[in-house]
Amino acid sequence: MTIHFKPLLSTVRFFQNGSYDEKTPFHAVATVQFINDEEAFICGLHGSITRADMKELFKELAEMGITVVRYERHGKEKVKYL
Repeated sequence: MTIHFKPLLSTVRFFQNGSYDEKTPFHAVATVQFINDEEAFICGLHGSITRADMKELFKELAEMGITVVRYERHGKEKVKYL
């Protein structure tokens, strides 16, 4: 018998200084839903992030093999191709 587990949901925390391991307070948090091997949806953002934060998040997702990122901004769905 073979069992395969696939993580479909992640929590992303944004830190100005410090890290999760150091239990430093984060300035923003979001949920990432993995739709399939190439597509992700970012939702539930709380806090404020910068363009540099988004750039870093997109870079990390691209390294995971994600090529399409969907998210909402001001009530409209946006799509970013990586």
